[in-house]
Amino acid sequence: MSRRRRTWQCISVVLAVVVATTWFLHVRPAHRDEHARDTLPAMTALAVSRMLTYAPETVADDLEAAARGLGGTFRREFEEYSRSAVIPLSTERSVAQRGDVKGVALESVNGDDAVAVVYVDQTTVSVDRTEPRTVQTVVRVRVHHDGNQWLLVSFDPIF
Repeated sequence: MSRRRRTWQCISVVLAVVVATTWFLHVRPAHRDEHARDTLPAMTALAVSRMLTYAPETVADDLEAAARGLGGTFRREFEEYSRSAVIPLSTERSVAQRGDVKGVALESVNGDDAVAVVYVDQTTVSVDRTEPRTVQTVVRVRVHHDGNQWLLVSFDPIF
């Protein structure tokens, strides 16, 4: 093999490595962030709505299903609070709640983490209050990409 040919082969390999590295370090993360910006509002709305929606007849199943969209210590805290407070109250006092997400605004997306502000109407009825009572709340949620899914990892009421 000629020297000139080996030189071109080396240059080709180096160029291929540079292109692959550039794609991996710059293009791929930007594409993932763009994809997250497109999919996170709907995913976040669904997860928040599931957390805040239950009926007395199905509360345990409703909240168990909601917990599957949560991650980290937040999931454990949600499950514990559900078992110790929400499920007993809902079954004993026939409390039903519906969380209707009215809007989601992404605050930031950075790799595997994102923050969103969620606007929610929460409507509650119970044996004590048969007329539906609706309150508007705003929460800031943090989501984390884990494996092949985004999970809510914090839920902080703003007002």
